[in-house]
Amino acid sequence: MNPQEHPERFLGVLAFIGAAIGIGKLLAGAEPLTLRVTFGRALVSAGIGAAAGATALLFPSADPLVMYGVAAGLASLGTSALESVLSKRLGGGQ
Repeated sequence: MNPQEHPERFLGVLAFIGAAIGIGKLLAGAEPLTLRVTFGRALVSAGIGAAAGATALLFPSADPLVMYGVAAGLASLGTSALESVLSKRLGGGQ
């Protein structure tokens, strides 16, 4: 799938990858499953996965498979790891 030809579909795939990983992490954890927690985790992870589309801004000629990998990696890291990395990179972790 070419991201330039079908951007909405491509963004949807990135979001789906993130949501699937977020739900998978929730199912593998010891946290009690509630509809609110499951839906919240899916939304947050979908947003993180979709944000991987920003890779196309940095590397316009990147293969879509690379962006799928970035989406999976970012969703696997989760919000707390991303916050930690960003705060250290932006100087807030001192």
